[in-house]
Formats: sequence, C-alpha cells, structure tokens
Amino acid sequence: MRSTNVAIVGAGWAGLTAGIKLAESGVRTSIFEASHTLGGRARKITFNGLTMDNGIHLLSGAYSATLSILNQIRTSADSTNFDRQPFTFNYGSLNISKPSIPLPANKIFSFLFARGITVSEKLIAIKFLRDIQKGKVITEQSETVHHLLTRFRQSKTLIELLWNPICLSALNTDCTQGCALVFLNVISDALLGSRKSSDLLFPTTDLTSLFPSLAE
Repeated sequence: MRSTNVAIVGAGWAGLTAGIKLAESGVRTSIFEASHTLGGRARKITFNGLTMDNGIHLLSGAYSATLSILNQIRTSADSTNFDRQPFTFNYGSLNISKPSIPLPANKIFSFLFARGITVSEKLIAIKFLRDIQKGKVITEQSETVHHLLTRFRQSKTLIELLWNPICLSALNTDCTQGCALVFLNVISDALLGSRKSSDLLFPTTDLTSLFPSLAE
C-alpha cells in the first residue's frame, strides 16, 4: 500500500491543528510557512524590543474544538492558561451582565436585566433568541445579518447596540456584509449553548506559548 504524504500550506492555528490530527492518524505531513514564526495572525511579535501579541485575542467558551486541541497538548489548558470571565456585554448605553439572583443556566433570561434598551426591545431580543433555539429562524447562505435582523423585527437600537457589535467581533465584518448563516451558528454556540459556552477566556500567556510553540 502506498504511503500518503500530505502538504499543509500555512502554519497558523488551523494548519498546525490539521498537522497534529494527521500525525495522530499516522499520516506523513509537511507544513510550509512563509513566515519565520508559527501561529499565523494569533502569535507573539517583537516591537521596539517589547514582546507582545499580534493584536488582542480572546476565546469564547464555545470554542470546543480549540479548547480540545489545547488540552491535548497542554495540561489543563482550559483552567490554567486562561482568565475565564462570565459573559458581560457593554457597548454604548447597553449593558448586559450576569444577574445577582439565581437564574436557570439558559442565558437568554439575562436579557431581562439588560440596561439601555426598552422593555419592548428586551422582549423582542429574547423572542429572537428563543426562535433561534427552537429552529424557527431559517436563513440562506446569501442572506446578510442585517437583512435577517430586519426580517425578525429587531429595532434599530438593538441592531446598533447589540447585534452589530456581536457580528463585528465574531465575523470580523459589519452586519450589512456578514453572513446570516454563520452569525446564527455563533449565536447558537455561544449564547444558547452550555452554561460556560458564553464565557470569555483571556489568555494568561502570550499566544505563541499558548499553542504554536508546543504544536511545533
């Protein structure tokens, strides 16, 4: 039987992860990277003698595959290499944080305690999330996030203060350009997932030490 040789172009986090998985399966793998540093955009850099990350990166508790590969090559990566903080949203006049009274694990109800939007807007946002949870929100690859939000009667204030900032942070693009299908996946995984899925994970080490240097 002929042996399989696989070439991976790019040693970012995705390329390194692919290399690890292929190596586990006994596949001979070569990774090609133009830069002298591994990690792609999520790596450390040296600037004026200072070592820093190439931009500010944080992870979501919903990144199950990323956390799994980190735990595979590290010891307790999820708990010792991150400062885990519960979901808190502050943008403009809008504030959504964990209520001080016990609530079910479902984070939808935290919107009831949001500040900066009207009671009507809270209920509209909650209904939208519930519809997503129940599979009632159907979209197509060509639909934009903004069109989807408008179709489900999200107010201008909700779009400006809540949904567009989430779209920008998760999809790295404005809601007028972002893909509604990808946006729904993010909402489902992060806001409607397990109790810890919406947590924000701030790395306590530089990004290269967190994964690329160990993957190498």
